[in-house]
Amino acid sequence: MSSIPEDLYLQILIRVPVKSALVCKCVCKKWLDLISSSEFVQLHLHFNIQKNNYNLVLNNAVNEFSRSCLLQSISYDSLSVTGRIVCQDGVIKMDYPFKSSDYQVELRCAYHGLVFLCFSDYCTEILCLWNPATTEFKILPKLPGLNFDIADLYMSAFFDIYTLGYDDKMEDYKLVKVLIAGTNTFVYIYTLGSNSWKCIGTIPYKFPYHEGPSPSGEIFNGALHWLVKTVTSYMSVVSFNIADEKFEELPLPEKLQEKKESLACLGKWDECLSLLVNSNNFQFDVWVMQEYGVHESWTKRSSITLTFVADDSFYSRTLINVWGSHNNSHRLRIMWSFKNGKILFEFCGDVFLYDLKSETYKRIRTLVSNAENYIESLVSLNSSAFVSGLKTRGVNLKHKGKGKDIVCGFH
Repeated sequence: MSSIPEDLYLQILIRVPVKSALVCKCVCKKWLDLISSSEFVQLHLHFNIQKNNYNLVLNNAVNEFSRSCLLQSISYDSLSVTGRIVCQDGVIKMDYPFKSSDYQVELRCAYHGLVFLCFSDYCTEILCLWNPATTEFKILPKLPGLNFDIADLYMSAFFDIYTLGYDDKMEDYKLVKVLIAGTNTFVYIYTLGSNSWKCIGTIPYKFPYHEGPSPSGEIFNGALHWLVKTVTSYMSVVSFNIADEKFEELPLPEKLQEKKESLACLGKWDECLSLLVNSNNFQFDVWVMQEYGVHESWTKRSSITLTFVADDSFYSRTLINVWGSHNNSHRLRIMWSFKNGKILFEFCGDVFLYDLKSETYKRIRTLVSNAENYIESLVSLNSSAFVSGLKTRGVNLKHKGKGKDIVCGFH
């Protein structure tokens, strides 16, 4: 290996998949030290991000009569070529923790190769961070005691939203939980490095209610973003800076000030924070913030016709909108934008591949309770780098719910 320049094999190694990188650690001590370093982990991750080596992870029901769910993944490269995920082309069944148990699994959010899952049965809930590529997982401690009037639970909604992000100041990962408990909205933050939760207080925003896991929000420019209702009952875009742990309302385009109830969803469009605005039934305007945080940079990019919103008459008849109306456009999510002009949407439990040029779509998946973008990484749950040598096939379930700091791998 001494004859190969260090810069050359570094450039080679950051291009190999995670499983191959783990095998390369066995080649020599120099490669072991290199691949185990936090610097290499970050280089490997950023290379995959730049190359858009993302996958779509689906929390899919076994059938329409079953509560049981599976986790499946497919690469976006495969999807953009075939568009035939409904026929199982390229679909991979994921071997997640506790798969052999009777727990119900919920996919809640994903970021930088880490996936947050909730496992539950009739009396137990397990919160779990998991790296599918390395098989490493970590059981999170219980949240601190909740401080609210239990009577509120019977007067209003009770649900939660989870979002995972990275604090570039602390160089650590944070899991943000927004808990809507009656008339109160609490915000909790879990920090991976300290393996602990804290409550940062309540916020004056109303979040949309969804059957099943609520959308995790849009991560952009180091902040989390959601569509909310303010104290004045107007819809707005609110951001949460992961490092500063502060909320801020983003200014909307002036032309949308009187159409705030028509805001359908947040997303990314041409690498910009974007808004889909329901202009007329299944007609949508695409607004992008060309310069993040600058009010004047909001621009109407295009108008699109999402006919599957109108065609899905079953959902239009039976599902009540998250804000209390029957406009189901609020259940719409932008999942991915392809270079070939196709957009992946999730809508009311279905996943659609939409062609902007022909204004046609393919329903490529049904019975989806949640979908997240996922990228393979070497990010570790036990340190700033990857922890190798984990041979445990599972975790002792006697520890469940006791806040133990458990990190395991499985095969």
